[in-house]
Amino acid sequence: MSSKVIQLTYSYSQLALEVLINGIPFFLEHDSESGTFSTSINDYLIKGMNELSFVCRPHWVNRKKGIADIRKVDFAIEGNLQIGNKGASAGKLISEFSYSPTDGEYDEELNAIVIKKSFEADVYDIQPWLNKLEIFEEETHEDFLDIAHKILSIFETNLSDMIESDVDKFMRFFSVSNLITIDAKGYDKEFFLEQSKSAAESLVKNKLKKTEILPRELVVKKYLDDKYIKLIIKPDMSEDINKKIKLDEGEETIPLINLEGGGTININIVKINGEYFQFI
Repeated sequence: MSSKVIQLTYSYSQLALEVLINGIPFFLEHDSESGTFSTSINDYLIKGMNELSFVCRPHWVNRKKGIADIRKVDFAIEGNLQIGNKGASAGKLISEFSYSPTDGEYDEELNAIVIKKSFEADVYDIQPWLNKLEIFEEETHEDFLDIAHKILSIFETNLSDMIESDVDKFMRFFSVSNLITIDAKGYDKEFFLEQSKSAAESLVKNKLKKTEILPRELVVKKYLDDKYIKLIIKPDMSEDINKKIKLDEGEETIPLINLEGGGTININIVKINGEYFQFI
């Protein structure tokens, strides 16, 4: 396995931006109309040609001004891809990019401008993991609601105790992103438990701001031809159960897990061998 790391860095302004790597939801920005982001993307790569997608939508600031069509927004995205050694502050430049509305195609169904960039990589191959994913073809909205409640129930218990007493249940509904790496390399149960326990123990101190979900509040977004789903909540603020929820100005949805004391967790679910796995 290569020790090289591919780093993606980008900045954006005047839009709500969603980023996908090879069709996998990678970054979703709700509450800021501009920002800068930089991270390693190895675990999302395919050996050979890869695709980076920027899904651009009007930000709430635009909509507040009555601008609902992203084609009328003068947004910008700039960034680069570098390859270097793990832990290094900088690497060799692979490519640079700078995009405006004219660089993408408008998707009427998404109500978004989609900009795609291709690049070649040979540091990792997620394809073996992708081949294990099953289509969510029979699941209903109620099924996803049931999954959401099961995930919430785990966060309402002492996660450290659960890891020790019911490892299988814990592994089914709680994971960390490096499980993708583990599956592609060959499964290492001890390494997975060690990483998962560390992540869980850092969360167990906090309480959920949202512990009950009404069926109409759950938003299900599907990716990879219905093989990967993201669960978020669009709270019905007229309900008493939501009185303690404080949304930032313009914010419409929140992640399924929204922790007191700071921090949110996006819930992403895949199905392997008929079982559901959650990724944070």
